[in-house]
Amino acid sequence: MVEEKLPNPPQELPKPPPGWGQDPLSEFFDVARRNLFATFDTLRPEYMRLSEIDRAFRSFLDKLDNTPEVVPTFLLLRAHAAYLAAVRLGVAGETVESYMVQRGCIEAALYALFMANHPERQRIWRERDQGEPQRKRARNTFKPKPMLDAVREKAPRVHRAAAELYEWTIEQGAHPNPGAIFSNLKIQKTESHYLFDLAYLVPDGTVLRSCLRATMQVGICALNIFGVIFPDRFRTAGLAADMANLSRGL
Repeated sequence: MVEEKLPNPPQELPKPPPGWGQDPLSEFFDVARRNLFATFDTLRPEYMRLSEIDRAFRSFLDKLDNTPEVVPTFLLLRAHAAYLAAVRLGVAGETVESYMVQRGCIEAALYALFMANHPERQRIWRERDQGEPQRKRARNTFKPKPMLDAVREKAPRVHRAAAELYEWTIEQGAHPNPGAIFSNLKIQKTESHYLFDLAYLVPDGTVLRSCLRATMQVGICALNIFGVIFPDRFRTAGLAADMANLSRGL
C-alpha cells in the first residue's frame, strides 16, 4: 500500500507560544486559520466535495501496491499533496496562491502520464540535475503541449478538461497575469488620489467560490489522468462511478 506520512497529531490544539500574533507574519497566519474555520462552517457543501475528492485520492493510493510503474505512483503522491495544499490555500482565502499549486497538481499528473511505460523519458527526467546538457534535454522533452497531446491520444475528454484547467490556473494566478492582480484588487478614487487595496486573503464571495470550484475540477482531472495510467486499479477502487458523482454540476 502506498500512503502519505504524517506526524502524530496532538490530542488537542496547543496554545500559541509567547509572542504569537504580535508580529505581522504570525498575525497573518492567525487570520488565515480563522478563514479556514469560517469556510468550513459557511461553505459546507463546497468543503464536503473537496473532502470527498481527497478520499478518492486516498482510495486510489490504497490500490497501488506492487505496481511496476513506480515513478507515476510517486507523482500521484505529489499530485495529492499539491491538491491538499491548493485546498488549504483556497479555503484560507489565498485564492491566487491556490491557483499556483493547482497548476502543480495538474503538471504532476501530466508528467506521470507522459512517462508511464516510457523508460527513456523517465531516464531523461531522473538525469535532469546532472548537468546543463541533461537539464536542457529535460526542458525540451517535458513541455506542456507534448504532455497534453499524450493525454489527447489516450483520453480526449480528459484532455479537454486538462488543457482548459491548465490555462485557467495560469490566467488566475499560476503566472503573474492580469487575473492574478485584478481579481483581488479594489480601487477607490478620492478627490486627490486613488487608493489601491490588493487582498492577500479573500473572504467569502465569487472569487473564493470560483477558486474552490476550480480546485475541485483540478483534483478530479488529475485523478482521471492517473486513471488512464492505472485503469485496472482505478476500477478496483471504484473511482469511475465516484468521478461521475463528484463531477456533477461542475
